[in-house]
Amino acid sequence: LSIEVGTLTGAGTVTITNSLNWTSGTMAGTGTTLIASGATLDINVSGTRTLNRTLANSGTIVVSADLMLGTNASFVNNTSGIFRINNGANVGISWTYSNTGNPLINAGQHISTANSGVSNLWVTLTNSTPGTVSVDSGVLHINSINNSGIMNVAANAKLAVEGEEDFFGNPLDYTQSGGRTNIAGGEILSYNGIRINGGKLQGFGKLVGYVVNAAEIEIGNAVGVLRVQVGYMQTNTGILKIDWNGAQAGIDYDQLIVLGSVTLGGSLQILQTHAAVVGDTLMLVDNDATDLIAGQFTGIAEGGIIQLNGNEYSLKYRGGSGNDVTLTHQLPLVSVKHVRQSEGKNDFGFTVTLDRVSTKPISVRYVTEDQTAIAPEDYASKSGFLQFSPGQLTQTVTIHVEGDSVPETIERFALKLEQPTNAIIKGTGNAFGTILDDDS
Repeated sequence: LSIEVGTLTGAGTVTITNSLNWTSGTMAGTGTTLIASGATLDINVSGTRTLNRTLANSGTIVVSADLMLGTNASFVNNTSGIFRINNGANVGISWTYSNTGNPLINAGQHISTANSGVSNLWVTLTNSTPGTVSVDSGVLHINSINNSGIMNVAANAKLAVEGEEDFFGNPLDYTQSGGRTNIAGGEILSYNGIRINGGKLQGFGKLVGYVVNAAEIEIGNAVGVLRVQVGYMQTNTGILKIDWNGAQAGIDYDQLIVLGSVTLGGSLQILQTHAAVVGDTLMLVDNDATDLIAGQFTGIAEGGIIQLNGNEYSLKYRGGSGNDVTLTHQLPLVSVKHVRQSEGKNDFGFTVTLDRVSTKPISVRYVTEDQTAIAPEDYASKSGFLQFSPGQLTQTVTIHVEGDSVPETIERFALKLEQPTNAIIKGTGNAFGTILDDDS
């Protein structure tokens, strides 16, 4: 069938079982034009075409030229349908009509661009499961997207959602209620924001627009960097997933870079396959230098502890340059305080302290050492192990000091910490017991 001029109209269904070549004219009426499975519709030469009825596709439609949509236009890409819009093609609302419905509904295998230039799809796209939309290369401009299927944006490709508002004044944006968005090094731009309300956004590349994560964002296909311009908000239902395989951001572990404000809530999930070294620090969220991070991941305060593969890590929202989210493999520090008192009090109590609570049992060995005070004349030497139960912060080592009635100079001995387990000794780990003479 060929439509070269005039109008195809009516209330019934016109079924194309082989091919339809549409060079000019109008398809109108309350009926449906059906491209059957195995059939094709080619729009590949310049001309004036207006769709003002339902176009249903179970075959293949290739658009390489312009197609205007009228007030009654509706395009439905069925499950077996393939719709391809190529370089330089424009599909959209006619200036002489006002389409207030959903002119493009996709449940098909894919709607894609395969070009190195620019294509325009000036419609509201509803992509429903099991529909797939693939931007393979170049730039695809579109009014707005409601996604619950699969959206793919390839490397060096760009999906630009540039509508401002619909006929009723509602903002046009990129909204996902389910399904998945896969970005593999490309870019998604949406002036009115990118809202992940359901399903998952996964990958690396660039998101331009205020991003609201109320569902799940998993950075990287394996490992990568996801850049967000304008701002990032994660609600209490949101999940941020990060893989950690080594020490270098974007190569060994995932990173979120944000130019704009950052507000956090919800969950942080980290998959670690890297054998961590004490002192390792990851910058999970690299925020720009002008905005402090607002909010926190649920249940993780500033300096809070995360357990990964049996190890403890400290999370900070004021890390890096002061406004970045960092994660550091940092064991608790154990220290001991000096004691200074008279020999007549006999027992010297040395307080051994952890700088923070641990979820693991901790042990540390202690041993006395002569300085100017000599054991056993001045004090009783002693050694042993202190055991800290999970949650315990302090222990006491008691050393007996020998009193006498002979005047003498001030003397001292040392108490040394060594051989810690699940902790690090702070500084030298030494404290001194200073024995003051109380004889005249």
